[in-house]
Amino acid sequence: MTYQLIIKGGRVLSPGDNVDMIADVAIDDGKIVSIKPELGDDANRVLDVRGLLVTPGLLDLHTHVDFGMRTVGVNARGVNPDLIGVRAGVPTIVDAGTTGPMNFGGFRNYVIEKAQTRVLAFLHAGRGGITMEPDVRYEDDVNVDFFETAVANNRDIIVGVKMRLMGPGLQSLGATIVELAKSAARKVKLPLMVHCGDHYSKFDGAGEVTRAALRLFEKGDIIEHTYTPIPGGHLTDSGDISSELRDAVDRGVLVSVAGGGMHFSYRVAQTMLDAGIMPSFIATDLNSINHRQGCWSFTEVLSQFLALGFPLKDVIELATIKPALAVHKDDVLGRLTEGREADISILDVVEGDWYYDDIEGNQIKGQQAIMPKATIRRGEVISVDWGPHPWGWLPAPIV
Repeated sequence: MTYQLIIKGGRVLSPGDNVDMIADVAIDDGKIVSIKPELGDDANRVLDVRGLLVTPGLLDLHTHVDFGMRTVGVNARGVNPDLIGVRAGVPTIVDAGTTGPMNFGGFRNYVIEKAQTRVLAFLHAGRGGITMEPDVRYEDDVNVDFFETAVANNRDIIVGVKMRLMGPGLQSLGATIVELAKSAARKVKLPLMVHCGDHYSKFDGAGEVTRAALRLFEKGDIIEHTYTPIPGGHLTDSGDISSELRDAVDRGVLVSVAGGGMHFSYRVAQTMLDAGIMPSFIATDLNSINHRQGCWSFTEVLSQFLALGFPLKDVIELATIKPALAVHKDDVLGRLTEGREADISILDVVEGDWYYDDIEGNQIKGQQAIMPKATIRRGEVISVDWGPHPWGWLPAPIV
């Protein structure tokens, strides 16, 4: 038969399928139809990817992509989902609670439905989400009835519940913020993601509130910014890991380490890694501000973990099947399986000398960097021929 597309000769690496081999991938009618060592050239298009990596579509579980919904010069921070999605080697992204039940309709109709990238979402438990900062100030900012209705009408794309331990609500409500969000999450039977780290006001009591809130987390809930150095993080004043964080991880609570430009410290990360508190998945917290100023991309964040000593296979696992499992979408995402929609990332692993800075001014160095070469979305090849740095996709070189 004549296929729509054959991706030829790449290293097919799909940890979720326990596959690591040189093979061809045939696509027809937007779906994967065959993965074999040699499929010939009988296709409308043959994409030669010899020397490159072919993975399940990368999945970034923490972004903010309410592009055009907020006012420029006032509070606009949503980045174009296609810019950090399909045009950056990432077929699927998840918005992490930018909107709430009162404005999710606009987000879906005017951003999600228009994007070429698959966009899923955590729905913020607060009425207007992060679009109306401060997002939660009082208890009645969380209306569980509104929340249930919004989820019922959009369950195909809402994958979880979001809340942030920061700002005025952190000081006035304390751990009650998480109690309110947890009530909403239980109602709709979705995992809860909670942002830790009060960069809004840097409240001195934030750490105590975080520790109290962690006791409310259940298996499958997500601690966001686990490696943050900001008040409200998980190291005590003496530099030890809080017992509440250890207990939460032991209960099966998931560890997310999206940096977002200010929530990632190599000092904190190394403390956590040395204690065995590993990321459950890798994400970015990309928005228009840190994307522009930090010149970030998902692949650069993945490269950062290579520099921290993670093997390539583990990094790909943490960017594909692991986030898919976290939001219970592994039936459609995170694997390269015949019959599934053809969402695939084509990547290059480049040897060199690269450096990475953190919010505390520390620096690490790496000898490998991942860069996107193409995105396959529903079987369509999408170019990534730009890059957030003046020199392209790769991190800053050591000179």
